[in-house]
Amino acid sequence: MAGVDHYLAFLGDFSVRGMSVSLFAHGLAYSITILAILGAHEMGHYVACRYYGVDATLPFFIPVPLILTARSAR
Repeated sequence: MAGVDHYLAFLGDFSVRGMSVSLFAHGLAYSITILAILGAHEMGHYVACRYYGVDATLPFFIPVPLILTARSAR
């Protein structure tokens, strides 16, 4: 939903109301792209910590995407 909101902001057409499959797909693509960029950035921190011998955990996202939550509950 946040991806759809940001996608609409980039379009500049705030007169669009409601949810459609196309709008959801664009929002999902936007969200996945932002999460990939953030994940790559945070992974860089992790790799640097490992290289210099600093204790660190793997990057994680709060809140966890719902897809990961559903799979871990099985």
